[in-house]
Order: sequence, then structure tokens, then C-alpha cells
Amino acid sequence: MPTLLPTHEQRELDAVVRELFARHATEAAVRATADSDSELDAELRRHLVDVGAFGLVVPAHLGGGGQDLRTLGVVLGAAGATLAAPSLLTTAALAVRCLTAADATEVASDALRRVAAGDGLATVVLPLGDDAEDVRVTARDEDGWALDGDAGPVLDAIAADALLVFARSPDGRVELFLVDADADGLDREATETLDLTRKQAAVAFGSTPAQLLVADAGALLLEMRNVAAVSLAAELVGVASRCLEMSVAYATERHQFGRPIGSFQAIKHRCAEMLIRVEAARAATAYGLWCADRDPAALPLAAATAKSAAAEGAAWIATETIHVHGGIGFTWEHPAHLYYRRAMSSLVLFGHPDHHDRALGSALVGRARGSDESQPQSANLVHRW
Repeated sequence: MPTLLPTHEQRELDAVVRELFARHATEAAVRATADSDSELDAELRRHLVDVGAFGLVVPAHLGGGGQDLRTLGVVLGAAGATLAAPSLLTTAALAVRCLTAADATEVASDALRRVAAGDGLATVVLPLGDDAEDVRVTARDEDGWALDGDAGPVLDAIAADALLVFARSPDGRVELFLVDADADGLDREATETLDLTRKQAAVAFGSTPAQLLVADAGALLLEMRNVAAVSLAAELVGVASRCLEMSVAYATERHQFGRPIGSFQAIKHRCAEMLIRVEAARAATAYGLWCADRDPAALPLAAATAKSAAAEGAAWIATETIHVHGGIGFTWEHPAHLYYRRAMSSLVLFGHPDHHDRALGSALVGRARGSDESQPQSANLVHRW
């Protein structure tokens, strides 16, 4: 089994980014971003670029840090704890992963250099629900590639300078394309969301010029679903951890009947259960991130486990955080509802926990029978124990 404890370098990175977020991603700053059309405060983005956050997993020969996804997970967790910089998930994790798969092309290499330098944000047009193969965009090659169709909602699509789009070519294959944000025929319309701190948009393509990156991207699409699930899980570990911190702090300082409410057994039990769920999600996510870079065959089940544990854990913990805080937890002025919104909306992103649980159950049944026949083909579930 791999050693999943954080390295010395990862602990140092965690301290650096947490201090950065503490200074530049205050609750007031996050609320201001939530009320605006922007998805990332300009000053915060500059500081994240300075510490190399956006290019952390970009290959070193293209100007990035050349780190693994586990190291990026440290930054995603810190971002989740403050609800700031949601573009780290879409740009630093997902877009970079797609572009790295195509970095043999000049277009992808140039895009990776821009991301590492902080010169642009990118997002990936991925199905957000349970169907990993729900590709509704079509591609045609006449005087150059063009895309037609619609996709959405797409995370961080409004702020993105480029979109990475999975589309079906005339022969039915799934292919990966890059589309500039200012391309003709591209329409992006912001959608109302439960999570005020993460923007989404409906995206439509009408004969939109595109550049082909990967000619046969069916396997990459499935991989990206798993990478997206485990990357989101890393962010949710941060969300859940912060909710636990807020709950313990409030239970310690809030007094009733002459004693801290944290001394009452019901509150103790709630906080203890929060800790158990945080650590379970943290362990599952650490393994999923490790598999993303070092054991691709194990990634589908590891990602499903991580997303299920982190999403369900964060949703439960965010709910209980409101309960622990009592009346103040239900108010607009208290940040508890912002964490609740992030946790509840993340339940359905990249597959609901119920979907992942069914996939896990099918895989385990198939293995118990000595075959993979019962495993869902769309999940591409292969696992080695």
C-alpha cells in the first residue's frame, strides 16, 4: 500500500497557501466575489500565480511545477476551506490534465505555458451529472473544425479564456477540442446556482471554430470524470474541515446554563461524528489522488469512493454545523449557509454519491463472481487489490 501521509514539502505548501487565503480570501472578499460576475478576485489570483498554484501540475519543461495531483490537492483543500478560488479546480486540475494529455501538440503546449504563467483561465466542458458519456456537442471538419450543440451547465465558463470541449466527430468518436472564449458562434449564459461562490453557465456552440487536440478521446473523457470526482473530493475535504473547526470553536465559546454547549453530550457526539467523517473523506481522497498519478487502473473505484465519502460527509457536516450554531447558523450574516450551499451543490457534480455507490457495488459483486461482467461499462471500473 502507498504511504499517503503528506510529505514535508506538502505540509509547507499547505501552510503557505492557508496563510495566503487567510490574508486575501476573507469572508467579506468571498461574499463580494459571490455577488459579482467575476469568479476570482484579481488580487487573490495574482498571489496564487506568484506561489505557482495554477501551474503546480503543469510539466516543468512548460514552465510549471511538475508536481502530482496529490500536491495540488493540498491547494484545493485550502481553497475549499475558504470557498475561494473555485477556478483552481477547473483550471489547475481539470484543464491542465486535459492539456497535458495533448501536450505533444503546439496548441496544448502553448496553453499550458499560459496557465502556468497566470495568463489565462480554462475550463473543461464535462457532463456534471451521472452519465459520463453524455456528450451533446458535435464536430465537423470542412474548412477546419467547427462545433455545434449545447453543453451545460459548465463550471467557471464565464471567466474562462479557453474551453476544452469533448465532442463527437462525424464517425462517432469522442474527440477533444480547444475553443477560444472569443470564438465566433460561442454563447455563454450564466445560470442561477445554489452555490453562490461557484459560477456556472450554459454554453452553446454554433459553427464555432475549434482546434483539435486529441483525435480519440473516449478514454480521456472517462479518465477526466474520475479526475474531476477526486479533485472535487479534495476541495470538499477542506469544506468539511472548516465546518468542523467552526463548530468546535462555537461549541467552546457559546455558553448555556453556565457551561459551554460543547460540554453537552449531544454536541460532543455531533462534533465527534464530524471528525470521523472528515478523516474518512481525507483518507479516501488521498488514495484517490495517489491513484490518479500512479495507479490508473485503480482510479475509477478510488475516485468513486473518494467522491462518495467526501460529498456525503461534507453535506452532513455542513448541515450539522448549522444545527450546532443554533439560531445564528440560519442567518444570512453567518457563513454557515455558504458552506452548506457549496456542500449540497457538490453532491450532484460529477456523479451523485448514489451513482458512485452503485458503481462500487457492481464492481464488488463482479469481482466476487470472478469476472467484471457486472461492472458498468460507462464507469470503466477496473481495480486491483
